[in-house]
Amino acid sequence: MDESHPVRIAIIGPGAIGREHAGRLKRSNRAELAGFVHPKGRAIHGEGLNHVYCATSIQELMQNTKVDAVIIASPTQTHIENMRSCLKLRLPTLVEKPLSADLYSALKLYHDDKGIQDIVLVGHHRLFSPIVDATCQVLEKKALGKIVCVRGSSKFFKPASYFEAQAWRVVEGGGPLNINFVHDIASMIRILGQISLVHAFSSNHARNFTVEDTAVVNMVFKNGVLGSFVISDCAMSTESWEQTSGENQYFWNDVDSDCYEISGTKASIKIPSMTFIGPSEGQPESWNSVVDKGIFAVSSEDPLERQLQHFIDVIQKKAKPRVSFRFGCEVVAVTHAIRHSISTGCAAEVPTLFL
Repeated sequence: MDESHPVRIAIIGPGAIGREHAGRLKRSNRAELAGFVHPKGRAIHGEGLNHVYCATSIQELMQNTKVDAVIIASPTQTHIENMRSCLKLRLPTLVEKPLSADLYSALKLYHDDKGIQDIVLVGHHRLFSPIVDATCQVLEKKALGKIVCVRGSSKFFKPASYFEAQAWRVVEGGGPLNINFVHDIASMIRILGQISLVHAFSSNHARNFTVEDTAVVNMVFKNGVLGSFVISDCAMSTESWEQTSGENQYFWNDVDSDCYEISGTKASIKIPSMTFIGPSEGQPESWNSVVDKGIFAVSSEDPLERQLQHFIDVIQKKAKPRVSFRFGCEVVAVTHAIRHSISTGCAAEVPTLFL
């Protein structure tokens, strides 16, 4: 591929996330927007997007313009179908999270296409966050001792307009577990390792939608670490990554709150503030000891921009996908187990997908 020219990237799904990607492509000097795809070929509205061509299929778009790669930002229920279309054309693809609403269709696609690991990047963009990178480094240095547990929160209040804008958000495939908590699952797998068992409960009594508005999830990691999370899209709270990390300009940033705390036998760390909590120098690990708090310095970079730069590297065959199709399947396997646990009221094992 000629790297002297920007790569041309098409976007399937001109909704809010699709337009967010489009804006970044418009500002990029390494990539440019090739066009949109929507089943109805509808007109696109937005700053700088009014005259962007919208085709009814990726094949139609490629008949009218050059396309080097694709971003799939359509509703989750359509991800697998859209990926199949792109893979038939051998187009490098960035598919938004979650990879699929259905674990088995994702696994079938994996087994049907042996080259999928090389050209599909799953859009768990938080894994490109410097905060996640720094947390992994803290744990690799054994600064917390032996990790014993993690607690987390993904609580926020979504206004009525959020659901009115996209009807699929209130039916199966929507809900905060699929739309939001998948980010937290991906982050926990990257930081702490694979999850083996979950026990979850959910409720929809606040909004009365088909999908949940609130859930609690307990989990066991394969390395023995225990975790507990509270998730809600109808809780007027700031204890979520969106509102504590400061990485998304669309959300008010609560600099005094955290959404995760990882605890070990020597110390704990609160995330995303990166507040380190441990005994003062010379003090033993004890609840009677004087405790010191410190902050790990972390660079401020936009995860979505880092993800885009990496995707361009994948398109130009400079890199393998950092968040692979297999990793995306492992995240979906956890959500699959959570759904099973909620429906049965019992703990559920997370399927082992890859030996």
